[in-house]
Amino acid sequence: MRAFKCRESKVSSRALLSLGLLVSLAAFVPAAQLPVRTYTTADGLPRDLIDRIVRDSRGFLWFCTADGLSRFNGYEFTTYGVEQGLPYPVINDLLETRRGVYWVATNGGGVARFSPSPLREEQSQIRNLFTVYPVGDQPTTNRVNVLYEDHAGQVWAGTDAGLYRLDETSGQATFRRVSLNLRELEYQVTVRALVEDREGSLWVSTQGLGLLRLLPDGQTVRYKIQPSPLGDLVESLLFDPEGRLWIAHRDGAGLIVFKPDPASSIAAGEKLVTRTLAGSGCGAPSPNQRVRLPGVSGEVCRYTTADGLASNFIETAMYQSADGRIWIATMDGLTEFSDGRFRIYTTALGSSYRGSGRKLRTATATSGWQAQPGP
Repeated sequence: MRAFKCRESKVSSRALLSLGLLVSLAAFVPAAQLPVRTYTTADGLPRDLIDRIVRDSRGFLWFCTADGLSRFNGYEFTTYGVEQGLPYPVINDLLETRRGVYWVATNGGGVARFSPSPLREEQSQIRNLFTVYPVGDQPTTNRVNVLYEDHAGQVWAGTDAGLYRLDETSGQATFRRVSLNLRELEYQVTVRALVEDREGSLWVSTQGLGLLRLLPDGQTVRYKIQPSPLGDLVESLLFDPEGRLWIAHRDGAGLIVFKPDPASSIAAGEKLVTRTLAGSGCGAPSPNQRVRLPGVSGEVCRYTTADGLASNFIETAMYQSADGRIWIATMDGLTEFSDGRFRIYTTALGSSYRGSGRKLRTATATSGWQAQPGP
């Protein structure tokens, strides 16, 4: 375990261009020009490559990096690596359950249950803070991309070889495969994101097979969006308060917003139902007018750079802040959606962002972590 105190460093324009993941937003005092603070290995991060940032119930920020799990308490980073029992150094996700249990998704060592000590001084004396749980017996099953807890407290794991569910009924934690009814493709599903709707359906984004909907009765609906030689690459999923599903596509399909049909409208009987999300023209006729969002069940809207997106290639993440704004990380910068309009922020973020904003924390693909500090 390593602990480092932070110092300020200069802004890297490359970091903003390589924006990969938007994670959390908090209030700050409006200013004519926002300073941007960048945190790198010089400040204590184990690597400048950050895959995800998670805020826990205690207010700590956890950084999933290519060289361990790092915690930031507002002043310093504390990093946990293989020396403390991590089965693999590359971390893809962290989940804190409602019971306060920490689960860590690794990119080759399965899932680890993390038991951090409340005092950093105590942790330096502990050699094994992680209990390792293999997800499966193949290398691809132990490359875990995402962890998710549903409304019932069930923990799910999305891997490079399908979907798994944590079973603790016997008093021991075991991950069990969940059938997606894909027949010969079952073991070729790379799961990228998971989200649950109000009816209890689990939505699954995949790298290659588009979007999947696992209904409570076990039936699967597969939605094709934009198949290509590389596959149908769905990255991130987000449900807004109106029950619309926002779908980020990585292969140029842009942003798809979908008002799902109720589960009861899907005919029972077939284990696998296939549909297409083609999307309709819901964009604004001019850049200064608002776009329309889907309003009725089954309606699909697709938005591209013509509607105000920074890029049609959405990298990894979307996030909705407490004020209702939706933030989208694309290949060519950050896009904000608010009041029916898309707004773009790129390398000019530090000098051009005006008005009543929020503190923006982002993970970058190559250049550390950037934050807009408050007062």
